[in-house]
Amino acid sequence: MTKTKKGNYTFCRISIALSVFLMFFLQTFLLVDGTNVFMSHFTGWAASQISLPITLGGYIAIVTTFLIGSWLIRHKGRGMMLALFLLTGVSTIGLAFSETSYPLYFLCIVVINIAASALLVLGTAIITNWFNASRGRMLGFVTIGAPFSTAVCVPVIQRLLMGGTPFTAIFTVFGVAILVIGAASFLTVPYIPEDVGLHADNAAEKAENNTDTGATANWSLRQLVRCKEAWFVMLAFGLMMLVSNCVMPLLFPHFMEIGVNPNTVLNLMTISAIVGIPLSYFWGWLDDKVGTKKSCYTLALGFTLMSVAMVLAKNGNVIIVAMAVVGIAAVIGGAPNLNPSMIVNVFGPSEYLNVNRYLNIGQNILRLLALVMMSAIRDLTGSYTPGYVVCVILSLASLGLFIAIRTRYSEAKN
Repeated sequence: MTKTKKGNYTFCRISIALSVFLMFFLQTFLLVDGTNVFMSHFTGWAASQISLPITLGGYIAIVTTFLIGSWLIRHKGRGMMLALFLLTGVSTIGLAFSETSYPLYFLCIVVINIAASALLVLGTAIITNWFNASRGRMLGFVTIGAPFSTAVCVPVIQRLLMGGTPFTAIFTVFGVAILVIGAASFLTVPYIPEDVGLHADNAAEKAENNTDTGATANWSLRQLVRCKEAWFVMLAFGLMMLVSNCVMPLLFPHFMEIGVNPNTVLNLMTISAIVGIPLSYFWGWLDDKVGTKKSCYTLALGFTLMSVAMVLAKNGNVIIVAMAVVGIAAVIGGAPNLNPSMIVNVFGPSEYLNVNRYLNIGQNILRLLALVMMSAIRDLTGSYTPGYVVCVILSLASLGLFIAIRTRYSEAKN
C-alpha cells in the first residue's frame, strides 16, 4: 500500500483560509451586494423582473444545496469544488453580456445562486474537517470575505459604472478571476487532512469518529424534526438571515429614498465594510474565547440594535444613518461565522454536513422571504421603515431561541 506523503499543515491552513475567504466574498457580492448594482443599473427592466431570478434561484438552490450536501457525506468534494467555481465563473461572464438579453440575465443569476450557495456549504465543511480547537477563529477570518466584498465591490463598481466603465468589461474580468481562483483552489486545498497525511488540528492521531469523507449521518430527518434544538438553531439563524436580507440588498435604494446623498451612502458603505473586516474576525475570536452560545446572545443583541438604528434613520439624519450602517458591519459577519459553529457545538463536527443540509432548507426559506416581505410592506405603507420595525421583533425572537438551546449531543464544546 502506498503511503500518503505528509503535507505541510501551515500551507494547507493558509490555502484553505484564502479559498473559503474568497467563497464568502463571491457569494456576498453576487447574491447580496450585487443586488444594489443590478437594481440601479438595469433600469430598463422592472424591479420585480430583476429580483425574480434572484428569489427563484434561491429557492432552487435550497434543493440543489441539499442534494450536494447529501453527496458530500458519501464523497470527497474537491472535484465538486472545481465544478462549482467553473459554473460561477462562466455564469458571471454570461451575466456581463446580459444587458440586452433578459433571458440570459435570468439564467445566469439562477445558476450563480445554485453554485455560489453550494460553495459556502462545501467551504464550511472543509473547515469543520480540518479545524476544531481554532474553528471559531478560522471562521472569523473567512467570513471577513463578506464585509470585504461590501467594501470593495459595491462602491468601486458603482463608481466605475458612473464613470463610464462598461458593465460588460467589469463582469467579464470578475468572471475570469473566479475561474482562476477555482483552478488555484482545486490545486491547493485538500478536502480532508488525511488526503495529505495529516489530521484535524495537526493532531498526532485521527479522531475516532472520523470517516473517509470526514462526515457521518447519524441524525435522520425524523429525529431532527423531533429535536427542539434543531428547530431552535434553524429558526434563530434563519430569522437573522431574513433580517440581513431585509437590510443589505436594499441599503442603497432605501437611503436614497429617505434623502441621503448617493456619494454619502457609498462612502458610509465603504467605511462600514472596512470596520466590519476586523469585526468579522471578532466573532470567531469571541466564539473560541467565551463559547458559541454566549457569542450568539451577543450577536442577536447586535442585530436588534442594528434594526433599531435602521428604524431611527427614517428622516435621513446622517449621524443615525452612519450608526445604522456601522451597526450592519458589526453584525453581518457573525451569522455565517456562528451558524456552522453552533451546529458543530450541538451535534458534533462529523454531523455538520448531515444536519446542515436539513437546517439549511428552513433557514433559506426564511432568508428568501426578505425581499418579498419588504416589497409588500413598502407597497402597503410607502416606506421600508415599518419593515425594519419587524426586523427588531425578529432579532429579539432570535435571542429568545438561542437562550432556549439547552441540550448538546456532542463533546466538541466551544
